Amino acid sequence: MMMRPHSLLSSSKTNQRLVRHHARARGRSGGVITRASVDPQPGGDGAVIQLGSPEEYNDAVSKASTENKILCVMISTKTCGPCKFVYPKFVDFADDGALNERVLFAKIYGDASTETRGLMKEWGVKAVPLFRFVDDSGVVD
Repeated sequence: MMMRPHSLLSSSKTNQRLVRHHARARGRSGGVITRASVDPQPGGDGAVIQLGSPEEYNDAVSKASTENKILCVMISTKTCGPCKFVYPKFVDFADDGALNERVLFAKIYGDASTETRGLMKEWGVKAVPLFRFVDDSGVVD
């Protein structure tokens, strides 16, 4: 029986195994980080900034502007299978030196708190994962 590519995403057990495999292969824990910082945290998420509030998002926008970079925010939820599947690649992009010179990578869990739920509503997020790009002029369409 041949599996369609999207059928892999429909199995949460398969997703969990793939995420754990990718995390182990890259030496990452795969755990959920609930506290954020505008500076990349050492350890599992490389150069990805974890955002947990509107203030931290605004700080990341300011940091990107100061460093003359584009901000790329991955918007996801804690239970999103496809988000977990693509996240290791997102971290790889963030750790790529050439990209890192021009792009600041960040992630926000839309279901982490009342504040982040408010951001998702304000941004009109209907499905995740969603990638939001911000430059000096605002959100890039």
